[in-house]
Amino acid sequence: MFEWNESFATGIKEIDSQHQRLFEIGQEIDVLLGTYLDESTLDHALELINELKDYTEYHFNTEKKLFIKYNYPDMGAHLVQHEKFIEYLKSIHPDEVKENQEEFLHDLLNKIAQWIFKHINNSDFKYVPFLKNMMK
Repeated sequence: MFEWNESFATGIKEIDSQHQRLFEIGQEIDVLLGTYLDESTLDHALELINELKDYTEYHFNTEKKLFIKYNYPDMGAHLVQHEKFIEYLKSIHPDEVKENQEEFLHDLLNKIAQWIFKHINNSDFKYVPFLKNMMK
């Protein structure tokens, strides 16, 4: 489900490497779902969710710094999308995961996949020409 390919590449090295790491975290969650889920995997699931949240915030901060540095004209709308996704990730409570680990992780994986693919292919590719031109 989370396999990086060049169709996701923006051509901006820092952004692409961070997107690749987000794909790797998604893949790790997918692999975890393929195992027998029990109390011992709960800690790993929670660690992956926290890593996803932290790394997503790190990545979004990188984009924000570039937007500010180059005065990206659609920065406000883009950052609103980031905030909504971070709010979702921060709203995840360990008890929700513990209640039904498999169902929760499956739903989480689908939401992450839909969001990441849609965001990169639509929103991120809107800023690529602008930033590449400014970074010359």
